Amino acid sequence: MKIAAAYENGQICQNFGQAPQFKLYTIEGDRIVQMEVVDAQEPRAAFLKGQGAGLLVCGRLDMAAQMELLQAGIAPFPGAYGDADMQVGALFVRMLESEKKTREEEAGCAETQAGSSCESCAHKDTCADYAAKK
Repeated sequence: MKIAAAYENGQICQNFGQAPQFKLYTIEGDRIVQMEVVDAQEPRAAFLKGQGAGLLVCGRLDMAAQMELLQAGIAPFPGAYGDADMQVGALFVRMLESEKKTREEEAGCAETQAGSSCESCAHKDTCADYAAKK
């Protein structure tokens, strides 16, 4: 998977339609394995799709551009600002945390599966297994 960032001088470009470049982050597993900066080309959504991007981090994004991105299969994440690497890194960390939480919820409570009781589990107040046993 690739995450694209509207890019200008190391920062998130605040206007997607005027971004001179995009920085592409190639993701494999739980790592960013490659980063490259490419000059923007029109039409932008098709260009990003051709680069393999599935997500876009950007500043302002009008509704027409959002629709073009969605139709191209790219999920937009507007409203970002500041250092591009930090913004993409923060999004990636949130994605990993969300994926980990989903896996844990699907697998159930690791504490009870290991033979411990729910009463000794540190997260029993938010645990679906514990609530079901009450």
